Amino acid sequence: SSTPQAGDWRFIWLAMGPLAAQSKMTWCKLLYAGGVSNEGNLLITGEALPVVQHCEIAYSAAYGIWLDGAVYLDPGTLRAENNIHDNASGDIRVPPPPGK
Repeated sequence: SSTPQAGDWRFIWLAMGPLAAQSKMTWCKLLYAGGVSNEGNLLITGEALPVVQHCEIAYSAAYGIWLDGAVYLDPGTLRAENNIHDNASGDIRVPPPPGK
């Protein structure tokens, strides 16, 4: 779009399984997602541990990255290795502690 808006598309979803564990997202731009959901630009679930480096993740109608599962990527490392900014709900969502 010549005038992109937050929420223009839904999200990229990496879930558990051998392909998600081997996934790499490097030097990419994930912008203006988060539509029709509250997750955001990038949804990583089910103990998927992809490589996410040198990406710009921004302008989501929700979160920049939504982490879910018992095991997930370190938010501090994600922040240090990527440019995550201007996401409506926050840059990185982590799951609540078990039982909460």
